[in-house]
Amino acid sequence: MSSILAPSTLKSYTRAWKVYKHVQENIFRESALLPISVASITTYITYLHSFKGIKASTIRTYLSGIAFLHKLKSMHDPTSNPVVRRLVDRLSSLNTSTDNRLPITRVLLEKLILALNSLVLGTYDTSLYIKQCFCWHGMPV
Repeated sequence: MSSILAPSTLKSYTRAWKVYKHVQENIFRESALLPISVASITTYITYLHSFKGIKASTIRTYLSGIAFLHKLKSMHDPTSNPVVRRLVDRLSSLNTSTDNRLPITRVLLEKLILALNSLVLGTYDTSLYIKQCFCWHGMPV
């Protein structure tokens, strides 16, 4: 197997199997045997994302390792099931980053204008800078 895969890929796939085996045996109290059922794989994915907070990209890597093991043993790959694919795709869309920018308050805007006036930028440059700040914060200009 080591001649087929790059060392880093082999390490990732080995980790994927160890994580799956640990979850199955220690969390779900089931044996981790191949072939893995679609039900087991979807439960595993849900557990990783919901209870461990693992991102969809990492889950995809784990699934690649599990898929490789199944293919290596000439077994049906449960990770290619449409339900499994849809679940991982859905998890990817849930992992959107939140906007952590704070709104510009009136007090903050007044401080900004005073600071700009002290730089002696001129009226045009000052108004341009203020408009850029508004656009950055998603406010209509």
